[in-house]
Amino acid sequence: MTTTIEHTVRAPGGSQFPNVHRALTRAHVLVAGAPAWDALRGLRAGAIGVFEILLQWQQRASQRSHFAALDDHRLKDMGLSRADVAREASKPFWRP
Repeated sequence: MTTTIEHTVRAPGGSQFPNVHRALTRAHVLVAGAPAWDALRGLRAGAIGVFEILLQWQQRASQRSHFAALDDHRLKDMGLSRADVAREASKPFWRP
């Protein structure tokens, strides 16, 4: 046998709304906790941004390494010289 207890609150107009008190309490908690959630969202966005930058740096370093390893025939096909490759490969990973 299951028993259900419902709280009923009468609005000024006389209509009944079950469980209004619980809903209002939850809404108050959510609003009161909003700054903390906003801070966490900001922290998450910042962490994702840092991760994306680190990933971009890693990809740039890898691409430059592969570029430097190309043979003269492939460089000639692209219209590049060894000096062009050396200049690009010597850049630090954080510089585009």
